[in-house]
Amino acid sequence: MVAKDPEQDKYQIRAEIKSGILGFYIRVGYRMIPRFSIYLLFFLFGLLCFIITALERGDAFITDPFNWLILLVLFSGIFAFIFESIRIWRLRPQ
Repeated sequence: MVAKDPEQDKYQIRAEIKSGILGFYIRVGYRMIPRFSIYLLFFLFGLLCFIITALERGDAFITDPFNWLILLVLFSGIFAFIFESIRIWRLRPQ
């Protein structure tokens, strides 16, 4: 997994292994972010698109029951992924 470079006297990653809690993270550069954060961004983008569409179409769009269902699903996903991201972030390896 880790190898020491004798010329520079530094350690380098030879192979990245994602097991256990590390499977819930994505490495971006030298930082690790929870995988659920990517899903959260997807739902936030969906909410942004919904709001833009609602503003363009007006009251008829907002009063449609199907759109309320879409809004409920979006908010449920957002709150679930916020909760899971925070929970996984607290369990991160130090």
